[in-house]
Amino acid sequence: MTLDTIEELRSRTPFEPFRIVTSSGDRYEVRHPELLLRVKNGIYVGQGGRGKIANRAAFISLLHVASIEIDENGSGKRK
Repeated sequence: MTLDTIEELRSRTPFEPFRIVTSSGDRYEVRHPELLLRVKNGIYVGQGGRGKIANRAAFISLLHVASIEIDENGSGKRK
């Protein structure tokens, strides 16, 4: 998984929420494009809170991103 792929999903108009699945099976919801921060070797995903304001952030190394899930009509789609 590359930062370019994640950036493409983040910048779609209209934005479609997606989940990042790690190699350990953890899932991180990206509910708003402003809740995702890209850094050189990974990403921070805002968690909790409401709207564009997160209570905390989780760091995910790109080495551990296993897949991306996008909800389309209620069904998960893996990318």
